[in-house]
Amino acid sequence: MTVSDRIAALIRTLVPALYGVAITFLVGRFPAVQDALTWLSHTLGTDASAAIQLTLTALIIAGYYWIARKLGARFPVLEKWLLGSSLVPTYATTTTLVVGKDTGVVSRDQGINE
Repeated sequence: MTVSDRIAALIRTLVPALYGVAITFLVGRFPAVQDALTWLSHTLGTDASAAIQLTLTALIIAGYYWIARKLGARFPVLEKWLLGSSLVPTYATTTTLVVGKDTGVVSRDQGINE
């Protein structure tokens, strides 16, 4: 993996996470959402608001990333804005093959796109 691949992967991870946290923050400001979280905490019998908010944040980040990837595939111009980079990183994997009892191990790299 090259340096530019690592930077692209980092950007394409952080940008959706930041967008997801911002969306969660904004959605959480609606009184109906606050009431629903309060009701759910009382229904569970414990103050589970932090766990619920973390779960909702993770789901919103995952949903945002999924939607951004789908829109980016259909409209490549949007990908840069939605994910922070239009560069798709390439990840290298190592496949280990045993060639024989006494011949040792042979390795070869294969690239995998995101």
